[in-house]
Amino acid sequence: MLKAIRIPFLLLAVTGLLVFSGCNRIAGPTGPAEPTDVHSSTWAYNGDFVIDRIPGGGTVSIAFTWDYIWVKYTTASGYSLAATHLHIATTKNGIPHDGNNVMQPSLFSYRDTFNPDVTTYTYTIPNRPEWRNAGFLYIAAHARVHKPGGVVGEGWAYGSQFAGRYWGMFIAYDVPKVLHLPTGLVHAQYSKIQNCGFGNAPTEFHVWDVGSGYSIPNDGYYPAFCLDLGTYIYPQAYSARLWSNYDPTMPAYALNTRVGNVPVPYDQINWLLNEQGPPPYDEATINLLQHIFWYWRGNLSWSQLTEDEQWEIVESGNHIGYIPHAGQYFGVVIDMGETVQLQFIVLDP
Repeated sequence: MLKAIRIPFLLLAVTGLLVFSGCNRIAGPTGPAEPTDVHSSTWAYNGDFVIDRIPGGGTVSIAFTWDYIWVKYTTASGYSLAATHLHIATTKNGIPHDGNNVMQPSLFSYRDTFNPDVTTYTYTIPNRPEWRNAGFLYIAAHARVHKPGGVVGEGWAYGSQFAGRYWGMFIAYDVPKVLHLPTGLVHAQYSKIQNCGFGNAPTEFHVWDVGSGYSIPNDGYYPAFCLDLGTYIYPQAYSARLWSNYDPTMPAYALNTRVGNVPVPYDQINWLLNEQGPPPYDEATINLLQHIFWYWRGNLSWSQLTEDEQWEIVESGNHIGYIPHAGQYFGVVIDMGETVQLQFIVLDP
């Protein structure tokens, strides 16, 4: 009988439509509303509108998931939206411009106009394979706004200046790594284990019945860690749910610590997985990671950690909000139910 753990992960699952009264849709996608309860790091960019070269006109936020990109415009107090123009490209030159390198918002892919009472608006854009796999995306977000006194000004989400006579700008957006995981149940069973729950971690977990087309291949074997003390797991096949560790829709027993019921720092877990280098891990690394994960889940106290483990935790605090990118490792939680130890597998880039 072996002790097990639990682990939370964060994917974005949102429902509903974002509706704005008083806007005239010129062109724009439909889909679920932007995330409202997400890990803060999923909003990877916040920029200022530069309205008539005066900072403070508003902000632009970007959320990036496997299925959608959300780009949200919010005006500053006293401003309202007159029109928005948005374009996403895999190269800077993919942003519409003329022969003089002047950006042309009227040719952007997504455009809307509004009555003066609209102060926030979100584009919900289906993600594309070429965008997910790009190292950077070039996003131009332009707005015309009603200013105090009835004057209409215009500006851009602050970023890099596009070459040319005009003061247009674009955001060089560092694309995060996102996972496409099945929403149904899979099967999972540990295939190698080292005293899980009492000292070391499972060294390997077998996952199958995944299906095709997902970020995790079917019938695979993965390095794994326990996350809790005092919960059991047996040498049998379990029906399981897979969660990205950035998914806010995970059950509370996976999202939060068992002791204290506070969020588990999964962003820092992902950073530590990459900082420690690629699997397979030697026994010393397994112990170091396992003990830190237990500490973060509330299973160990600070005094129970070695100096090296404490140092890694202190260093990880400099990486709050960390998101893996292409070529980096990502944690996936295997959730076999609240009464079974939660498992944490390391997904190869």
